[in-house]
Amino acid sequence: MLKLKRLLAATLTAGTAAMAMAGAPDGYYQAAEGKTGYELKTALCGIIRNHTQLSYSALWTAYQTTDTRTDGTIWDMYSDGASYTFSVGTDQCGTYAQEGDCYNREHSFPKSWFGGDVSPMHTDLFHIYPTDGYVNGRRSNSPFGEVSTASWTSLNGSKLGPNATGSYTGTVFEPIDEYKGDFARTYFYMATCYENEIASWEKLSTDGDAVLNGTSGQAFEDWVVDMLLRWHKADPVSDKETARNDAVYALQGNRNPFIDHPEYADSIWTATGDSGDNSGDDDDDTDPLVLFDEALTAGWGTFATYDAGGSQNWYNDSKYGAKISGYSSGTNYANDDWLISPTVSVDSEASQLLLSFEHALNYGTSAAISVLASTSYTAGTDPTAAAWDDITALCSLPQGTNWTYVSNTDIELNQYIGRSVTIAFRYVSTTADAPTWEVRNVQLRIIKSAGIDSASADSPLRITWQPGIAQLSVGSDCAVTDVTVYTLGGKPALTLGNATGASLAALPQGVYVVRAVDARGRIAATKIVRQ
Repeated sequence: MLKLKRLLAATLTAGTAAMAMAGAPDGYYQAAEGKTGYELKTALCGIIRNHTQLSYSALWTAYQTTDTRTDGTIWDMYSDGASYTFSVGTDQCGTYAQEGDCYNREHSFPKSWFGGDVSPMHTDLFHIYPTDGYVNGRRSNSPFGEVSTASWTSLNGSKLGPNATGSYTGTVFEPIDEYKGDFARTYFYMATCYENEIASWEKLSTDGDAVLNGTSGQAFEDWVVDMLLRWHKADPVSDKETARNDAVYALQGNRNPFIDHPEYADSIWTATGDSGDNSGDDDDDTDPLVLFDEALTAGWGTFATYDAGGSQNWYNDSKYGAKISGYSSGTNYANDDWLISPTVSVDSEASQLLLSFEHALNYGTSAAISVLASTSYTAGTDPTAAAWDDITALCSLPQGTNWTYVSNTDIELNQYIGRSVTIAFRYVSTTADAPTWEVRNVQLRIIKSAGIDSASADSPLRITWQPGIAQLSVGSDCAVTDVTVYTLGGKPALTLGNATGASLAALPQGVYVVRAVDARGRIAATKIVRQ
């Protein structure tokens, strides 16, 4: 009945209705074919992320084709079914004092969650809807959820109140059932289009922290994933969404894959489970084997500390994890202190060895973070006497500042596969600069796969292929050292060296394999079809 109501409620503008028959062009999702799990999500990210960025003021005009009915009224999911309507253009906010005063531009994925007026998220039409200004204000930055007992209810039945879904009990905003699927697919889009950024958004706001889990794979907390999938299934794609998808495509040049292919949501978030691991989801993978996983907030666990110089040493902090500072009573002290993992043996049959951790640096200006790996260190001895490889020297890692943690996820250490390895975090301060450094949630795990050697699905090393324009792009968080295009017979067809982008329009039609390597030794490979 919900869908019938949506089809009969009103029709779209003539222009939008005409585009509703357009759909995705042939080959638009070709790069995603045959993929599942986070690998599918990464492929979709490559298809949709590089879209045309509109100005914020241009959204008012965009709504004339994306969210307007034939009678010139705005299709507002926060007020649909109420006794009032908004005329396109003339009822823009402005100020408001009550429901029905005007409509504004609602970031259904609140902009405070990604840091404010940050492009391109700030103006991405796929999550910015025209809504009643007053209702939008009442929602504020609250997460979407399912309200237990409403503290406030809008004229169309949207509710504000404590959450009844999963373990989260904070204040949430619940739209009417008619549009829950629309918002679920909007959130799937945000997690996919901004896969490269979303892991860093978790701690930018309290409400965002309740929704985001700090990974680029799963992206959302378990309770959010469960709810969104439930909404997605209970409220399937409607003609309204299909037409809006085409209208936004005409303006931005990208689409919401979960409207075109609703099955993608289950393939990504159900197939990958609820762990939030960014290990990819190749069909041949076994479950990741965790070699160690230490929160470092309530004890050292399997880790050890070593004071190689100075008067300070690591200590546990229930909030900040392993913490150290060489600053005390107005004085900076020179220190050399080590936080050392257990030595672990890595199975020679593993295809990937992945290190993840969170850290923040405060007060000082020196690059105090130093992440090391050794195959010669003996537990309990002076670490300065062993040989260590500097993991951070290969390319820079994200730096957290001002007590704000950043996640360093899935750093590939494949060179230690088949060997025994120890990981260490070394803190060095001077009498001129003694910053505070915190480390927590340190995990080392291995992935076994019978498939082709490649970087993990959420690795910063990615290959993007746009068949329609024969454009190849390679991205990484550090220098790309080699890109080669091979025939299926394994012969080099094109050597691009350290190029991060190239047109392959001159390449003969056929099927090829592109292989990329970056300075950290990560390898990514993907099959492309030159049409």
